[in-house]
Amino acid sequence: TRFFWGIAPAYVFLLMAQVGGIAHQYGLARETLTESQTALAVAILPVMSIVGRLFGGWIVEKVAIRRFALFIMALQIFALVLLASGAGVWGLCIGLALFGCTVGNLLMLQPLLIAEAFGLREYARIFSVANLMSSWGTAAGPAVMGYVFALNNEHYSGAYLFAAAAGGLGLILFATGGPLHPTTKEKAA
Repeated sequence: TRFFWGIAPAYVFLLMAQVGGIAHQYGLARETLTESQTALAVAILPVMSIVGRLFGGWIVEKVAIRRFALFIMALQIFALVLLASGAGVWGLCIGLALFGCTVGNLLMLQPLLIAEAFGLREYARIFSVANLMSSWGTAAGPAVMGYVFALNNEHYSGAYLFAAAAGGLGLILFATGGPLHPTTKEKAA
């Protein structure tokens, strides 16, 4: 369906941005911070991932799942742009915290969206293909961001802008991928 061809490629780019951003957070922090400060800063993302996912699990029961997914995707892009901006220690810490809030939620949302769109009977077959596709982004993200880092005179601003652009492409693919629940006419086509 059109929704599948929106969500599956979207997650290639969303997870490329996410896993690449996670993999390079230490190097990004070391551009600004001392080694001991970096050790504290890189703890922000996993802690906020747990907090964000717990909060997100509660929110997703209260609002439309598609709307929440779009919000989380936009928040990931904003966080990656903030991390790319070199906005000092506070910008780095806030960026890592916001980025952390998106990490667990994006992972949680893909299977929930697929289950809601296709039902439990079709879920395993459809999710397995979508997950295979998203693993391409998971695998490529750290390498591509490392390549962009090397091209950018070993500064992370370009790599994190690339990640934000990949996330933006994912958001566009998801947003234009069709409705979560297609009409009878769309199902017949």
